[in-house]
Amino acid sequence: FQTAAGCADGSVTLYDVASSTMVARFEEHALPVRALAFGGVGGVGGAGGLLCTGCDDMTLKMFDPRLPGSGRVGGSAVATLSGHRARVLSLAASPDGRHVASCSSDRTVRVWDLGMRQCVHAFGLNSAASSNSSSGSNSSSGSSAGGVGNSALEFADQVCSVSYSPSDGRHLVAGCDDGTLFALNTFYPEASTAAGGVDGLAGTVGMELSE
Repeated sequence: FQTAAGCADGSVTLYDVASSTMVARFEEHALPVRALAFGGVGGVGGAGGLLCTGCDDMTLKMFDPRLPGSGRVGGSAVATLSGHRARVLSLAASPDGRHVASCSSDRTVRVWDLGMRQCVHAFGLNSAASSNSSSGSNSSSGSSAGGVGNSALEFADQVCSVSYSPSDGRHLVAGCDDGTLFALNTFYPEASTAAGGVDGLAGTVGMELSE
């Protein structure tokens, strides 16, 4: 199987664990890469899948190590996904590999369809609008990639971690820097709710869901 490492210089290196050798190195980001996830049908978390990256440049990029020329320094991204208004902090792939969820300092969570290469759900758009307004930004709070927002849900702080339900891929849990967890439903966004604050959770940078 393979593992990937993102670096502060914006580079991403893919390694084959069994042979301890570099498979590919990508250098399309110019700012720190803070999040990585394997996605794509038939390749979640293993050889042959798409590698998705989240960066301080506010974008996600999709790399396919299977393409000719990817096994060298400087392999090109197959897609760039834009929509976040601040740095991307965490990524999570759905169990079937068809979607990747991202969360950001812009107080939103977005779900991306890797086949369509666009945002299909966006949670916390009101939070992003408030954040942009308070910072004097003129950026639109809507998804430039056609995302669907849940107007009833707001995040009070940056969303620092996101994880999928391991069975059906319908549910996400998102963790805010203020220590609040949110249960997100990608099939029925209006059913998404705050799960409440958890003592000692403020600043959480990683979490997993179990059945």
